[in-house]
Amino acid sequence: MKNLLIIVIFLSLLDSIKALDSITIADSKTIKNATKTNKNIKNIESKSKSNDTLSDDLLMLNAADLSLKGEYESAIEIYENLYKKTKEPHFLKQIAIAYAQSNNLESALNYAKKYQDLSKEKDDVETNLIVAESLIRKGEFEAASKILERVNKAGATLQTRYILANLYLQLNKFDLALIELIAIYDDDNIYATPLKMEVLNQIITIYFVQNREADAFKYINDFVANEPSLEIEKFIPLYVKYNRLSDLKTALRTRFEASPNIENLRILVATLLELKESNLAVQILKTSDLGEDSTILLMHVFANMNDFKEAKILADKLYKDTQDVEYLGLSAVYNFELMQDKSKENLSHTIDTLKYVITQKTQKLKAENKNLSEAEAFYYNFLGYLLIDYDIDAKAGLDYVSKALAVSPHSIEYLDSLAWGFYKIKDCQKAKETIELIPQQQIERTEEILKHYEKINTCKG
Repeated sequence: MKNLLIIVIFLSLLDSIKALDSITIADSKTIKNATKTNKNIKNIESKSKSNDTLSDDLLMLNAADLSLKGEYESAIEIYENLYKKTKEPHFLKQIAIAYAQSNNLESALNYAKKYQDLSKEKDDVETNLIVAESLIRKGEFEAASKILERVNKAGATLQTRYILANLYLQLNKFDLALIELIAIYDDDNIYATPLKMEVLNQIITIYFVQNREADAFKYINDFVANEPSLEIEKFIPLYVKYNRLSDLKTALRTRFEASPNIENLRILVATLLELKESNLAVQILKTSDLGEDSTILLMHVFANMNDFKEAKILADKLYKDTQDVEYLGLSAVYNFELMQDKSKENLSHTIDTLKYVITQKTQKLKAENKNLSEAEAFYYNFLGYLLIDYDIDAKAGLDYVSKALAVSPHSIEYLDSLAWGFYKIKDCQKAKETIELIPQQQIERTEEILKHYEKINTCKG
């Protein structure tokens, strides 16, 4: 209903603006003076009675202005006076629209019918929308749809198609709704607008209800490939559910080729990794020309592939280019993964580097009056786990891990680190209480956590 009222308001304003074409030069001068003095409408009407130079067009202009300001009663009063003076049905239509704008649908309907009877304009869009809204409010969807069908036959618009489509949905006339929705979807005027996404959602919902999966994905693929909206990520679960990630890959490649930006690249790479097509992801990243952003993404892809040598090379390059300690920290992490001998002596440099990174990040956050984020929590947990697992300083390790958990209290990895720390200092009760906070299915899914769980359950002390 709200959408319908908005449409009526829009059409009313458009109609009022068109009426300005006939204003004379003399009237324009009068308008200028009236604007400067900012007199209210009753003063203007009083002046119009004593001064014949103030034309009907000026009154129409003021009525339109009052409607824009939400002063509908004053606008209606002007239109009523103009109708009494001229007997032109057009002013009955304006009265109907003004009443609709003020949410007085009963009066709006009364004047809309008067206008149609006198003007013989039974297919008039604005007044038929008022009639249709009245029927919709009464729950008479079938009758309202007939009115809208007549309007569309005379000259369909995006608005009337959309209203009619939703009426068909109310009536479970899905095939008829699809005709209207597809016509809207294919209209170039809604490219890159929220309406495009809304209509797409309705189209694919109907197709899925009708078990027409292929038809649904035809439209989803088209949207992903050709629309600039970043809301395409909401469709990824559908691609996964229906095992259509290959379709998603094709659509995303088309999208990226047409608009090679980092957001499109990131989604494409994530899809390729999900499809286990890491080499293709690397190839695309190496040939993309997005500077530092693509280098960062490539570094993470190498890490995902366990190619820590290449990941470290890129982390070192990024640190050299930016002096951002984030990349120094990642370089230390990748270097740790590359180590064959993880003795305390060999780990000392990694530990010192991570402590430096944490200190630098903490100082920066303090200067900016910000709290620890997930980015910092990662390093706190990583350093804490090293100190715990390699028996370097379990108590200090627990302190680091606790700070990470303060940021992400439900992190499975951080809970595992904390439980393992308690195990290392022989606090078996806390170790068991902590490890049990992790869902059993998650424990069984991760080999390292499962090993910790089994050892903690045998802990005595």
